[in-house]
Amino acid sequence: MNRDTQAARLLEVAKAKLANNLNEQPLNDLRQIIIDFPGPGPAAEAAFMAAEIHEKSGRPEDAMAAYMEFESRFSGDRRIADAKLRRSTILGRQRQAKAQAMTLQLLVEVARDFPGTPQAQIALQNTLKIEGDRRDLRGVDPVTKLDVPAFVVTLRQVIQQFPDAPQALAARNRLAIAFSEMNRPAEAAAVLEDLAMRGDNPMDVWFRLGELYQRRLKDPAKANEAYAKVPSSSPRYNDAQRKLKRW
Repeated sequence: MNRDTQAARLLEVAKAKLANNLNEQPLNDLRQIIIDFPGPGPAAEAAFMAAEIHEKSGRPEDAMAAYMEFESRFSGDRRIADAKLRRSTILGRQRQAKAQAMTLQLLVEVARDFPGTPQAQIALQNTLKIEGDRRDLRGVDPVTKLDVPAFVVTLRQVIQQFPDAPQALAARNRLAIAFSEMNRPAEAAAVLEDLAMRGDNPMDVWFRLGELYQRRLKDPAKANEAYAKVPSSSPRYNDAQRKLKRW
């Protein structure tokens, strides 16, 4: 039996024990696998499994240490993003300011280092949840170069990394609302114009654009252009037609 086959069989034995809720026995087996088969394959699998066991057994400190060791030792492994997400979840349960800051930093790293992946999508959504509760967090919008609430920067990342995902439609809508509330109607209009190109009048965007151009930007030509694009299926269609006739 070659070493790869032997390692694979030992991992299967550990998984079988874990399936029977024998957590301590597979932990010992996994530690031995890491020692006997130190290469990036079996050892990485064993190290990640050991971290998972600690986490599921309610030992957050041991789990944190195991995930950190996994990240350090197997930096090229495909599960690095998952390990960082697991650590962010563990830290997120703690209320200390330092733990919360570390949680946010880990999420930022996942979104930055693994763009366009399912893990990045999770990281960005979790970041938005934190930033929604922390309006004191600030950042620089990469498009407008304005000093903005941090969630605006994260919304831009969602749109950039997942432009056609449903989450990106919601991100564009929230971004437009944010700019409007910040008294930046031109920036809000630019986001709504982008949103309008993404489907059949999502979120009544054409009527909203018309009102924005009419009331905030004082641009009747642009307002009429937007009102004219409100589809007949929209609940605001009649309102848009009245506005067109009035102007």
